[in-house]
Amino acid sequence: MTPESAALVVGATVLTVTVTLVILRIRRSRVALAHGPSRTDFPDVLPQAMNEEVFLSKLSDAVLIAGRDGVIAIASRGAERVLGWSPEQLRTRRVASLIHEDVVAEATLALERVADGAELHLPQRWRVRRADGSWLEAECTATRLADAPADRCVVIALREAPPRDVTAVGVETLRDPLTGLASRALFRDRAEHALARAHRLQLPLAVLYLEFDDFRAGGVRATIHELERVILAASNRLTTVLRSSDSAGRVEGARFAILLEDMTDESNFVQVADRIGQAFAAPLHAEGKEFLGNANLGIASAMPEDSVDDVLRHADVALRAARRRGRGACELFDPRVHEPALAHSRLEEDLRKAIESGDFSLVYQPIVILRSRRIAGVEALVRWNHRGRGLIPAAAFIPVAEETGLIVPLGRWILREACRQAKTWQDTIGPDRSLTVTVNITPRQLLHPRFVDDVASALRDSAIEPHRLVLEISEGGLARSMTDALNRLRQVRALGVRIAIDDYGSRSASLGDPADIPVDILKIDRSYISQVTRRPEEHAATRAIVALGKLKRLRTVAEGIEREEQLAELLRFKCEYGQGTLFSEPVTADGFLELLRRD
Repeated sequence: MTPESAALVVGATVLTVTVTLVILRIRRSRVALAHGPSRTDFPDVLPQAMNEEVFLSKLSDAVLIAGRDGVIAIASRGAERVLGWSPEQLRTRRVASLIHEDVVAEATLALERVADGAELHLPQRWRVRRADGSWLEAECTATRLADAPADRCVVIALREAPPRDVTAVGVETLRDPLTGLASRALFRDRAEHALARAHRLQLPLAVLYLEFDDFRAGGVRATIHELERVILAASNRLTTVLRSSDSAGRVEGARFAILLEDMTDESNFVQVADRIGQAFAAPLHAEGKEFLGNANLGIASAMPEDSVDDVLRHADVALRAARRRGRGACELFDPRVHEPALAHSRLEEDLRKAIESGDFSLVYQPIVILRSRRIAGVEALVRWNHRGRGLIPAAAFIPVAEETGLIVPLGRWILREACRQAKTWQDTIGPDRSLTVTVNITPRQLLHPRFVDDVASALRDSAIEPHRLVLEISEGGLARSMTDALNRLRQVRALGVRIAIDDYGSRSASLGDPADIPVDILKIDRSYISQVTRRPEEHAATRAIVALGKLKRLRTVAEGIEREEQLAELLRFKCEYGQGTLFSEPVTADGFLELLRRD
């Protein structure tokens, strides 16, 4: 064993021992409470008070006790030394709110497993947010308190992780810890070397993606614990149908990648795929049950001009096409057939890089009081400054960001930047004039575990008054996940933030009575406004929405006002606010400040 590997093992052992000691001491304190104090049971703590909170207040290690729902119940004083948050500040926070978005889903799943009784035998490496906004590379170990109530049943210990070096990276990333197959990084490295060899010797080469959408036993979906066992069984079966020259890896979740080389003909690739498909037609055995998986395959054959990223992207596009076809489908990448999907995949990749590089900007469209035409607020609109294609409007990339989850980090930046800019404007124009800033959010943002904390953080960091922030979500987006979304909106509204329903009255969805949802503003769909003077049905619908808003004491904002006759009709209906090119195109931050000064 190398010194670096030994250091990793020792570190893991120390962290595990820390958690074990904490649990033992907490359990002993409970026994002492029940049977009376003993001089042998931690005399420096127990005579004062025999409970977890007092014990943790003495502990120099960073330890959290959380509930099944991930809410922190108790934090040690050592957590303040490591993270900068006091125990009081950490209490009632969600653990997920402290964890970087790249690993928050994995970490949340791991903590749920622990709460359900599973053990994490080795530390997980998470990026944890400190109080000053910086990120700590932390090793975290969690264990369940078997005799604890649900609101404080998980003990989490954190410590600063040792620096990553070449040996440590090899230990952590080259092998998938569950299956022992190649990790994503190792598989890509192997594919790159194999592709260079194939190009040099003019040999066929392909990458095959195998993915299971679902595992069920007797019609019941596998639990989290069962899922790990089934994935392990799937990896074992996969290795039995591959040749010794083939290379397999587990790249994420229930997705495997197979590198096929040294074949005489490209038709052999399809034969291998067929053999794999047949192998997984039979049930997998795990936990004493038989599981059937919905397996799909995508194959990409390397072309002479392809890079390794091209081949992997093509295999992913083929897999997505196979998923659309249904259970057990296999798709071979064809650039003529899959060009639209390939363009989508390239856009996703570009979007990911753009978020990392910060290639975005905001423009602002005024919201005016219709009767006076004075500016009452502004809507922030994102634009993508693509390095090769120039300025891209939001409608071209927001759906891709929403589909892939990239909307979460992008939306977080939009929210923080809009709040910061609104505070700058407010400080410039002074307190005598009120100004609101509206930020669009999507269902995926709203339902993200850290969303409420992100809003609170943006308000706190910008020092903007909460009532000056308006969060706007479309009617259709809200209707798709009604119950969960409404609960999250109520949490945000409790911060003092106002809620607007965008495109209200659109034909795609209907929320019914706005009194049933936490809303302050109705924004009338621009499709009604564009025809309000020309078509009787749009005229009637617009008038009805304005009347509904007044009845429910909600503000109404008409979108897309372009002509004076539209404005005149809206004033007749007594609509209060509006926005559109009649008043101003979207402008830069400096441009909006000029509009304010002239207003």
